[in-house]
Amino acid sequence: MEEQQIQEKLPVLYEFLSAKTLNVQSWQEIHQDLSDLQWLGVQNGDEDKIIAGILSICDRLGLGFLNKMTRFQTHEINSVKLFIHDAIYNLVSNKDKVKEICSTSKKIVGDMEFFKLAGQRLEKADSNSLVEVALEIEVAYKEFKKVMSDVTMQLDKSIQSEYDKSFGELLDEIFYSETLSQKKSEMKEKPETERILQVYKGKSYYSSKHSGGYYNFYQKGENIYIGEVNFLSKKEGYGKMYYVNKDVYEGMWKNDKPEGNGLYLWKDGGKYLGEFRQGQMHGYGKRLYSSGSYYEGEFSNGKRSGKGKIVFKNGDEYDGEWNDEDMQGWGMYKWASGDTYIGGFKRDKRDGKGTLTLSTGETYVGVWEGGSMKKEEKEAPI
Repeated sequence: MEEQQIQEKLPVLYEFLSAKTLNVQSWQEIHQDLSDLQWLGVQNGDEDKIIAGILSICDRLGLGFLNKMTRFQTHEINSVKLFIHDAIYNLVSNKDKVKEICSTSKKIVGDMEFFKLAGQRLEKADSNSLVEVALEIEVAYKEFKKVMSDVTMQLDKSIQSEYDKSFGELLDEIFYSETLSQKKSEMKEKPETERILQVYKGKSYYSSKHSGGYYNFYQKGENIYIGEVNFLSKKEGYGKMYYVNKDVYEGMWKNDKPEGNGLYLWKDGGKYLGEFRQGQMHGYGKRLYSSGSYYEGEFSNGKRSGKGKIVFKNGDEYDGEWNDEDMQGWGMYKWASGDTYIGGFKRDKRDGKGTLTLSTGETYVGVWEGGSMKKEEKEAPI
């Protein structure tokens, strides 16, 4: 039933999912997540529902980490991932709504089942099992926090403005008050658990000499980084970089470079939201250029490569294959005038077999080279 509903409501997404080997439980989990996301649509007045849905997905994943159960990670599907980030970005961009959204988010997080269940388990632990239980909960919390930071990265700046703390700090405070405080006295008596209390008691950012955590890199005249680091003091996990040239990157890091999902803002007004690998745009993403042009599709090593669609500022559109930033391969180019060409491209020019259909109805089919038709196969008015 769940699979059939997904097929009916989101046929394109269903086609992608059907290529995977999914059991009934996975379809049920995906169905639940997509329902929480209002089936990937945002209507006026639905802001609270969308935020609650996004955070509910995170909460269920957190419970899975606690119970050591694998749950299908719907939020990792490219189209879902980009919808979530775009939805939050658009919501917090509304100055009249941002305070309400932050307040709603804080309340929802504070009431999450993850913290309640973790607190119950810690409270039930006796002296002999306390260390083991606390360490397992901390591992689950770190996984949960990573997912939360990744999924809600567009909310972080607004949370900082409203509460003078990052979303990560807010999560740590809730983790301490709702979970760890249940056994605070007993945890202080053991070095392993006392260490956990010290880490999360009101301080999420601490010196990089610890094995992992958060760190502020503030040096005059240099890039400013705020985020997670590993035991080698390399940027790893979730973090935000303010570059000297006024660019900003916010998202996931690995080995000191952007890796995973993130948002890059150029000082000239351009932005990219999508996947990164070794510091480069790589994978699926959306890029808005300072010129006003907009591209959505695949990237490789920082360049448009693979399949994607670009809408130019003048109204022209190209949807097809790319290589090294060039339109190359098979695609469709539609001019703002209404003329359309479908066929081969090479280095941004029509090249190979193709069909040009003018807005007047005239059609030209032939072989093209360097943007010009070399051999016409037929000409027929429609």
